[in-house]
Amino acid sequence: MGNGINVATSGGRGSLLNTADAAAALTGPSGPATIALQNSIISANGPGANGLFVSGAGSSISLTNSNIVSSKGNGAFVDNGANLTLTGSSLTALLHGIVATRGTADAPDSIVVSGGNLVTVFGDAFQVRNGVTNITLSNGATVIGNSALLRVLDPPSETVVNLSASHASLIGDIFADPASQTTVHLTNSSVLTGK
Repeated sequence: MGNGINVATSGGRGSLLNTADAAAALTGPSGPATIALQNSIISANGPGANGLFVSGAGSSISLTNSNIVSSKGNGAFVDNGANLTLTGSSLTALLHGIVATRGTADAPDSIVVSGGNLVTVFGDAFQVRNGVTNITLSNGATVIGNSALLRVLDPPSETVVNLSASHASLIGDIFADPASQTTVHLTNSSVLTGK
């Protein structure tokens, strides 16, 4: 979905989006797109599929009390200055939990996990491939990365990552390319347990 399209659902249980690839919000010629879902289930089952895909400055996906399962790919892909907010939601992915790319200093990728949990079967909970990304974890969020909690890559462009956790439980190691600028802040009884 894109080109200035907005989608919102709320209310009763049982909203289901079953996709071969992803629920997507993309910035198009008409501007950013927004998806806001409550009490919903998103199931992505195509090979390499992302459960969620959000791209472009101002575009956003917000999920509240929802479940995202990507049985053959990544849980979410955040690109080019977009925003992803998960509140009281559960995200489970075969590969990486959330992948971020191409944020800039003026329009960083933004990832917020408030409560709920994020679990990967094989990959990293958060993988930042390039650009600028801000990750905020709070309100009892539990994050488990099988391969790593956070992996920061640094291709030819500068990679900057700021991860802040407040009252969060984090399991997994942190790997950051030496050329990247990676900052991790743990406050308010947050616990980081390496593997």
